[in-house]
Amino acid sequence: MHKLSLRTKLYVPLTILSLIIIFFSSITIYENFQKLSHYSRLKKETFFMIKVAALIYDIQKERGLTIGYLDSGKFKEKLIQQRKHTDKSYKRIISYIRSHPSEYTKGFSKTIAGTHSLESIRKNIDNHTTTTTDAFKRYSQINRKILHGITVISNDFYQPKITKKILSYTNLLYLTEYRGQERANGLLIIGKPNPSPAILKHFAQNIAVAKEHEDLFLQYADIDVIIRYKTLIRSTDALKIDMIEKEIFQHDHSLHTDPKTWFHIMTTMINRINHIGTQIQMDLEASIVTLYHEAEKRFNLILFLSILTLLVVAGAIYIFTIMIKEEKLKHLISQKYVISSMTDRKGNIIDVSQAFCDISGYTREELIGKPHNIVRHPETPRNVFREMWSKLKKGQSWSGKIKNLTKDGDYYWVYAHIEPFFDQKGNITSYISTRIDITEQEKLAQQFDEEKRKRMETEAMMAQQSRLAQMGEMLSMIAHQWRQPLTAISATSGTIYLNTRQPECNREAIASLSKKITGFTQHLSTTIEDFRNFFKPNKTKVHTDFKTITQRVINIIESSLINKNIDLQVEVKEVISFENFENELMQVILNLIKNAEDALIDNHIENPRITILIDGRTIRVCDNAGGIDDTIMDKIYDPYFSTKMQKDGTGLGLYMSKIIIETNCGGKLLHENKDGGVCFTVIV
Repeated sequence: MHKLSLRTKLYVPLTILSLIIIFFSSITIYENFQKLSHYSRLKKETFFMIKVAALIYDIQKERGLTIGYLDSGKFKEKLIQQRKHTDKSYKRIISYIRSHPSEYTKGFSKTIAGTHSLESIRKNIDNHTTTTTDAFKRYSQINRKILHGITVISNDFYQPKITKKILSYTNLLYLTEYRGQERANGLLIIGKPNPSPAILKHFAQNIAVAKEHEDLFLQYADIDVIIRYKTLIRSTDALKIDMIEKEIFQHDHSLHTDPKTWFHIMTTMINRINHIGTQIQMDLEASIVTLYHEAEKRFNLILFLSILTLLVVAGAIYIFTIMIKEEKLKHLISQKYVISSMTDRKGNIIDVSQAFCDISGYTREELIGKPHNIVRHPETPRNVFREMWSKLKKGQSWSGKIKNLTKDGDYYWVYAHIEPFFDQKGNITSYISTRIDITEQEKLAQQFDEEKRKRMETEAMMAQQSRLAQMGEMLSMIAHQWRQPLTAISATSGTIYLNTRQPECNREAIASLSKKITGFTQHLSTTIEDFRNFFKPNKTKVHTDFKTITQRVINIIESSLINKNIDLQVEVKEVISFENFENELMQVILNLIKNAEDALIDNHIENPRITILIDGRTIRVCDNAGGIDDTIMDKIYDPYFSTKMQKDGTGLGLYMSKIIIETNCGGKLLHENKDGGVCFTVIV
């Protein structure tokens, strides 16, 4: 780009700018024309929708009178008159479709043609060859088809304000339809001692669906329409309708009305709703006209802006002149601060930035023409470069970390992004690479990894020390566990010997004593197996619970506690199984009990007691040894801190317990002084 003349640099962008202006002006004019046509079409469709709404209302009223006529023989004269009104509405719509053909009216004519079935419905009604249910169903099917055709308008327009009004109006039409169905069903219920459960159900469904469309209507309606509607539903007739509905659902058949009164108040209510619909229609038409005029204004504005195109181009000359100056400045900044390079297809350097020279220690002359691997560090794995070249030769970009070598033998880390360049035929001509210096981040990461490794080694050593310390305590416990069984075995074997010396040997007594020895040896075997399992390395989670864990720990330490007259109390509120490292949890519980034992003995407690409470995933180990001094409360989990140094304490028991619970087992280890002692709580 820097080799092009200033004139060329100005001519190219100005030509592009002019084409862009012409292109977008044409698009805007076309879009505006489309909007004008769309608004005109919408106006026609809205006017047509209003005529269709009148037909829906007439069919609703005819349906209600028909149901009343079939059910009680009443409303005959009104029904005949209403049929005439319905036919007039139908003829007006057919006439409008013929005089105003459009995609919408042609499609709607198929739907409206379905109303020819009115003649067959009427014929069956007059001949009394149909039921009220069938007549109701057929009238409702006609209205549903017509209503579905109306809703197409809201799906065919995308101006939010108009779409909202159309949605409000269509939901109002659905509301009147279901109010009309409610009117018709009410005629089949009111005055009847035992109305059909199906009719009652249908009546309830009419009310529920009407309520849904009422909510949707109120959601989309303007605030002034909402106020008028809420004034309507607070009217005397509306309240009376609510009272009648309530009486129907309470199965009160002594309703304070009759079918004619019900038909009258429901018709009055539907007429008022239709009146609100008429107001929405007028508002909708006015909004469409307003949008049409706004579109005309936009069209004139576009023409005016087109005239200003030359002025814009003239201003662009100045702007592009400034841009060229800024481009030179950016190039200088890029050279100084961006680590970039360009190579040919073979990887030979053809251009580098000053920042590349600064970080590598080479001059520009020393780098141009040299293979890019002049800065390759021998520690960078070969597979990194194999992957990089594999992608680049396929025309793909590559990103990754690379360790590079400086001229003086030092190193630096970069995060590189390499892109291939193509000619007009799609062939790769060169590669360009930009890099970010991440040397300090890599050094910090290496330092962090080294410190992490050392910490893990230290923790492993501490864990081993803690394990060895516990092993020593275990040997003492084994001695306590084995002393009594060994004494019993010795005494029993002596008895057997004496029996064998008697003139008459009692074989049954000898067999019984032999069984006792077998029991003692099995007890010894079980004890040693518990100790062996305790120290068995096991890093696999198993299903267990705190009751099982506690019992295994007690099997190990019980003899020691008994010999020291320590009362061990275990309370189990709830047992919940969970998956965790059982041996490690045993190690923690044993350590907590052992610490409590040592504290009770060291403090010479008269009635020493250890209490264990198991509650689901929680276990508490408490003692009455006087608690922990407040001055050391915050230090008890520190490594190598111990109050038993004079007794060869390692100071690792609680430290490792906390590591095991919170790091390995994903739980918490808490403590508090309570009731003259200390309580440790383990939660998993």
